[in-house]
Amino acid sequence: MIIQSPSIGSIVVPNVCGVALVHERDILLLKRAERKFGAGLWGIPAGKQEGSESVLTTAVRELKEETSVLLQKDELTFIEQFYVVPSVNPLGPFRFHLFTVHAPTKPIIIRSVKEHDEDRWVNLDDIERYTFVEDGLAVLQHCRSFWDQP
Repeated sequence: MIIQSPSIGSIVVPNVCGVALVHERDILLLKRAERKFGAGLWGIPAGKQEGSESVLTTAVRELKEETSVLLQKDELTFIEQFYVVPSVNPLGPFRFHLFTVHAPTKPIIIRSVKEHDEDRWVNLDDIERYTFVEDGLAVLQHCRSFWDQP
């Protein structure tokens, strides 16, 4: 469940950062490895914040770790922060910080085989055909208008 305005008080929840890598009308999706939580489900490159790093640094690091795509912080655009309360997730509730980058060309993806079994460029009109990690599709659909702009 995605909550726009949470009332979580002083509860400390982890930060998770994701990067929607978009080229023209295609978005990069990654399929979770069979040995990982959420095996076989699709999502964008994302992961937990480590230590005292900023959410922007987390986004850049996770994109590099999961795809070998190295970007500078100023190449990413922050879209929105979500509070996610998953029904099934060992992480529990978390803040999801969504960033995006419009790639002028499709970069070569060298995915982390520890984390993902497959990568695929998918047209934004076809993302509903994929089975996403919990709330992954809802987040992308909510921000769809961002990528629909010329």
